[in-house]
Amino acid sequence: SEPGILRTQRAEGGVVLGGTAQQESRIPGVTSCYRDTGFEVDFISWMECAIKPFRSPLLAITWNDIVELVNDGESQSVEFEKSITGPDDITRELVAFANSDGGKLIFGIDDKNAHFLGVDWNNELNDWILDVGKTRCNPPIVPDIDVVLKGEKSVLVLTIPEGDEKPYKTDEICYIRDGGHSRPAREEEEEEIRSPWHGHGLNKRQKRAMAFVKEHTQISNRDYRTLFGVSHKTAHLELTMLADKDLLDTQGSGRSTCYVFPAKREKPVVLEKR
Repeated sequence: SEPGILRTQRAEGGVVLGGTAQQESRIPGVTSCYRDTGFEVDFISWMECAIKPFRSPLLAITWNDIVELVNDGESQSVEFEKSITGPDDITRELVAFANSDGGKLIFGIDDKNAHFLGVDWNNELNDWILDVGKTRCNPPIVPDIDVVLKGEKSVLVLTIPEGDEKPYKTDEICYIRDGGHSRPAREEEEEEIRSPWHGHGLNKRQKRAMAFVKEHTQISNRDYRTLFGVSHKTAHLELTMLADKDLLDTQGSGRSTCYVFPAKREKPVVLEKR
């Protein structure tokens, strides 16, 4: 789901109608909003909202999900905060999750005592979090934001995907997740997570395709289409670009063409002139 889209479905008489409906939100960056009573929050404004009976399987996270996460405790992919923390703490977690396998940063929960504290959420807070991720993380990080309502309080959930431009840093420090906490990466750890294809002008699909070849030794046009849901032409163009950049070699011809890592080439011997 793209930032700025509130995912919704309409329900009448207990029956969810249609397929996936998307409603443009006036709250930038908000992915979804869920009220524990099973109501959709239809944003006319944050303070004036129309509540409609609603239960949808499409919403990213619900109160039951929060309870399960609290029961499981903090982990490699989950971090709880009692309240909204300062920008230094937020960017540390954003960077650590992006440099690892992604995860969720959840505000408004005291997980040690299993207490729901809630946070005061508004448009300005949302804008501030997005700005922090864009301006204080390098490369910028834009998390998905979910608001889970429980009574009069809110739980704020930031979902950070694994990054494609590792290593990510804030204040020139590369953080990683280590079990249930984030810490600065050691020099060898930072080098280990560095994308070997960074700086080649590749899009996300191409970087993931390179990772696919690393795991499976080759990739075909059909593999590319299956992985990314693109057309034959798009797959051909993007795979050809990888070959043109000497990142992959082609093998076979026609429908049997596949792309593999180039064989190691010996450097040419340069004879000194006398």
